[in-house]
Amino acid sequence: MKKALPLFGLLLLCACSSDPNMRHVTSAGNYSNKDAHMSMSFPKGWEVKIIDEVPNQYKVERMFGKEGGVQVTWGQKVGGVCIENGKKKEMESMKISGRDMQVCHTVNDDGTENWKLISWGDLKTGGSIDAYANKPSAENRQMVLDALESVRISQ
Repeated sequence: MKKALPLFGLLLLCACSSDPNMRHVTSAGNYSNKDAHMSMSFPKGWEVKIIDEVPNQYKVERMFGKEGGVQVTWGQKVGGVCIENGKKKEMESMKISGRDMQVCHTVNDDGTENWKLISWGDLKTGGSIDAYANKPSAENRQMVLDALESVRISQ
Protein backbone atom coordinates (compact mmCIF):
# COMPACT_ATOMS: atom_id res chain seq x y z
CA MET A 1 0.00 0.00 0.00
CA LYS A 2 2.81 2.44 0.77
CA LYS A 3 4.27 1.97 -2.74
CA ALA A 4 0.93 2.72 -4.42
CA LEU A 5 0.57 6.11 -2.75
CA PRO A 6 3.72 7.70 -4.29
CA LEU A 7 2.77 6.25 -7.71
CA PHE A 8 -0.76 7.68 -7.36
CA GLY A 9 0.75 11.06 -6.43
CA LEU A 10 2.99 10.94 -9.52
CA LEU A 11 0.02 10.09 -11.75
CA LEU A 12 -1.99 12.92 -10.20
CA LEU A 13 0.89 15.36 -10.80
CA CYS A 14 1.15 14.28 -14.45
CA ALA A 15 -2.59 14.68 -14.93
CA CYS A 16 -2.50 18.20 -13.48
CA SER A 17 0.44 19.32 -15.58
CA SER A 18 -1.26 18.21 -18.81
CA ASP A 19 -3.66 21.18 -18.64
CA PRO A 20 -3.71 22.57 -22.22
CA ASN A 21 -3.69 26.14 -20.84
CA MET A 22 -0.27 25.46 -19.32
CA ARG A 23 1.31 23.45 -22.13
CA HIS A 24 4.19 25.85 -22.77
CA VAL A 25 5.25 26.42 -19.17
CA THR A 26 8.36 24.34 -18.61
CA SER A 27 8.70 25.24 -14.93
CA ALA A 28 7.60 28.00 -12.60
CA GLY A 29 8.55 31.26 -14.27
CA ASN A 30 9.85 29.75 -17.53
CA TYR A 31 7.93 29.72 -20.82
CA SER A 32 9.05 27.90 -23.95
CA ASN A 33 7.11 27.85 -27.20
CA LYS A 34 8.58 25.88 -30.10
CA ASP A 35 5.74 26.91 -32.42
CA ALA A 36 6.56 30.61 -31.88
CA HIS A 37 10.33 29.91 -31.86
CA MET A 38 10.82 31.70 -28.54
CA SER A 39 11.28 31.33 -24.82
CA MET A 40 11.32 33.70 -21.86
CA SER A 41 11.19 34.00 -18.09
CA PHE A 42 8.43 35.71 -16.17
CA PRO A 43 7.92 36.70 -12.52
CA LYS A 44 6.98 34.04 -10.01
CA GLY A 45 3.25 34.04 -9.33
CA TRP A 46 2.18 35.09 -12.81
CA GLU A 47 -0.45 32.96 -14.57
CA VAL A 48 -0.29 31.59 -18.11
CA LYS A 49 -3.49 31.32 -20.17
CA ILE A 50 -4.48 30.71 -23.76
CA ILE A 51 -6.64 33.73 -24.50
CA ASP A 52 -7.43 33.38 -28.20
CA GLU A 53 -7.08 30.80 -30.93
CA VAL A 54 -8.18 30.59 -34.55
CA PRO A 55 -7.31 27.09 -35.85
CA ASN A 56 -4.78 27.10 -38.70
CA GLN A 57 -4.24 30.86 -38.28
CA TYR A 58 -2.95 32.06 -34.93
CA LYS A 59 -2.84 31.47 -31.17
CA VAL A 60 -2.36 33.88 -28.29
CA GLU A 61 -1.05 33.09 -24.81
CA ARG A 62 -0.65 35.57 -21.98
CA MET A 63 1.59 35.52 -18.92
CA PHE A 64 0.25 38.01 -16.39
CA GLY A 65 0.06 39.13 -12.80
CA LYS A 66 -1.05 42.17 -10.84
CA GLU A 67 2.04 44.07 -12.05
CA GLY A 68 1.37 43.64 -15.77
CA GLY A 69 1.87 40.98 -18.40
CA VAL A 70 3.35 39.70 -21.62
CA GLN A 71 1.29 38.34 -24.50
CA VAL A 72 2.71 36.08 -27.22
CA THR A 73 0.91 35.75 -30.57
CA TRP A 74 2.13 33.23 -33.13
CA GLY A 75 1.08 31.38 -36.26
CA GLN A 76 0.90 34.37 -38.54
CA LYS A 77 3.19 37.31 -38.94
CA VAL A 78 1.72 40.41 -37.47
CA GLY A 79 2.93 43.94 -37.79
CA GLY A 80 1.79 47.46 -37.73
CA VAL A 81 2.55 51.06 -37.05
CA CYS A 82 3.49 52.52 -33.69
CA ILE A 83 0.63 54.82 -32.55
CA GLU A 84 0.48 56.89 -29.35
CA ASN A 85 -2.44 59.22 -28.56
CA GLY A 86 -3.71 58.86 -32.13
CA LYS A 87 -0.41 59.90 -33.72
CA LYS A 88 2.28 57.88 -35.45
CA LYS A 89 5.36 57.47 -33.26
CA GLU A 90 8.90 56.39 -34.06
CA MET A 91 9.90 52.88 -33.01
CA GLU A 92 12.49 52.49 -30.25
CA SER A 93 15.38 50.05 -30.20
CA MET A 94 15.45 47.41 -27.43
CA LYS A 95 17.93 44.59 -26.84
CA ILE A 96 15.94 41.34 -27.15
CA SER A 97 17.41 37.91 -27.73
CA GLY A 98 20.87 39.43 -27.95
CA ARG A 99 20.02 41.77 -30.81
CA ASP A 100 18.53 45.22 -31.25
CA MET A 101 14.88 44.95 -32.22
CA GLN A 102 12.35 47.64 -33.01
CA VAL A 103 9.73 48.09 -30.28
CA CYS A 104 6.71 50.36 -30.05
CA HIS A 105 6.78 51.83 -26.52
CA THR A 106 3.79 53.94 -25.51
CA VAL A 107 2.60 55.60 -22.30
CA ASN A 108 -1.14 55.85 -21.62
CA ASP A 109 -2.88 58.85 -20.05
CA ASP A 110 -3.01 57.03 -16.69
CA GLY A 111 0.77 56.46 -16.73
CA THR A 112 0.63 52.74 -17.57
CA GLU A 113 3.04 51.62 -20.28
CA ASN A 114 2.86 49.26 -23.27
CA TRP A 115 5.57 47.65 -25.39
CA LYS A 116 4.97 45.88 -28.69
CA LEU A 117 7.65 43.88 -30.44
CA ILE A 118 6.26 44.25 -33.93
CA SER A 119 7.14 40.77 -35.25
CA TRP A 120 9.65 38.13 -36.21
CA GLY A 121 9.73 35.09 -38.48
CA ASP A 122 7.95 34.37 -41.71
CA LEU A 123 4.26 34.53 -42.61
CA LYS A 124 3.50 30.99 -41.32
CA THR A 125 5.67 30.76 -38.23
CA GLY A 126 6.10 34.35 -37.14
CA GLY A 127 5.11 35.86 -33.88
CA SER A 128 4.82 39.04 -31.90
CA ILE A 129 4.99 40.09 -28.26
CA ASP A 130 2.90 42.70 -26.47
CA ALA A 131 3.70 43.72 -22.90
CA TYR A 132 2.17 46.09 -20.40
CA ALA A 133 2.87 47.43 -16.91
CA ASN A 134 -0.32 48.00 -14.93
CA LYS A 135 0.54 50.71 -12.46
CA PRO A 136 2.85 53.64 -13.07
CA SER A 137 5.43 52.35 -10.59
CA ALA A 138 9.09 51.63 -11.18
CA GLU A 139 8.79 48.13 -9.66
CA ASN A 140 6.01 47.00 -12.03
CA ARG A 141 7.77 48.55 -15.01
CA GLN A 142 11.03 46.80 -14.15
CA MET A 143 9.35 43.38 -13.75
CA VAL A 144 7.87 43.65 -17.24
CA LEU A 145 11.13 44.94 -18.76
CA ASP A 146 13.04 42.05 -17.11
CA ALA A 147 10.58 39.60 -18.71
CA LEU A 148 11.04 41.26 -22.11
CA GLU A 149 14.82 41.24 -21.78
CA SER A 150 14.73 37.49 -21.06
CA VAL A 151 13.04 36.72 -24.41
CA ARG A 152 15.05 34.40 -26.66
CA ILE A 153 13.97 34.08 -30.30
CA SER A 154 15.40 31.12 -32.19
CA GLN A 155 14.50 32.29 -35.70
